[in-house]
Amino acid sequence: MMEREGLVEEHRQVVHIYEERPLFHAKIHALACQNPVFGSTARMVKRWAASQLFSFLPEDYFEAITAIAFTDYSLGSTPGSVISGFHRTLSLIADHPVNTPLVFDPDHQLDANTLRDIQKDTSMSLYCSFLRNGKYNVPAIMTASVWKQLTKLAKATIQLFETETDFSEILVPVLADYMHTIKINPIYNN
Repeated sequence: MMEREGLVEEHRQVVHIYEERPLFHAKIHALACQNPVFGSTARMVKRWAASQLFSFLPEDYFEAITAIAFTDYSLGSTPGSVISGFHRTLSLIADHPVNTPLVFDPDHQLDANTLRDIQKDTSMSLYCSFLRNGKYNVPAIMTASVWKQLTKLAKATIQLFETETDFSEILVPVLADYMHTIKINPIYNN
């Protein structure tokens, strides 16, 4: 029985690597070709996530969130600059409910009833309409508590965005929450 479970997991990984990821990246590439600021925006979102100590999450996840911000027309027209795309992506992260999957539907294939059914499924965090079963293999690391922390940081960054003129602070991690974990040498604190 254990051997069979190992084979099923290995098969799922092979399908993810050789079937799902190429389809996903083809859709991301097509979106980048259609919108010249998408690539730079996705890079900025990934840099922001890494600077906020979320580099343990796959880059695909942040590319998908950025792609959703660019293709979901209910949010408004497509962003025309990297900063507006970054702001919209952060707004999407900040406003998205914790236990609902993000839906990446670049070709607008899903109807309203299907979308409602997908949003009820709390077992996944990212749904891609162009994949056979829809579920994109995002690690189990993306728990509700991780999403809440990501949401909290997105809201704080948006607030910083709206009050500051120096945007260099956006890519600096807020270490107040991590001071009990990271012991900083007082010699270097000025």
